[in-house]
Amino acid sequence: MGGPSPLALVVAFVIFRFFDILKPPPVRWFERIPGGDGILLDDVVAGIYGLGVMAILRLTLLEPAAWLVEPSAGDSSVGVLESLSVSLSGLLF
Repeated sequence: MGGPSPLALVVAFVIFRFFDILKPPPVRWFERIPGGDGILLDDVVAGIYGLGVMAILRLTLLEPAAWLVEPSAGDSSVGVLESLSVSLSGLLF
């Protein structure tokens, strides 16, 4: 089984940044811890929120196989961008 697709990585990053910018409780509480610990911990909690949302999306709305990049059976030199473009062209055409 391959790793996450580029689409999954982009969606996960956008969700993480959403929570990191919005700072819902308890993210803001951790940010108030003095020093570098607060800066780090608010990112950790935002990442946990993002992980939860990605898990819910993967289990409810999206087929798990669509979120994985599988190497070709005969050719392991297929790049991630090439496989993404093939996937997108299949959706569009």
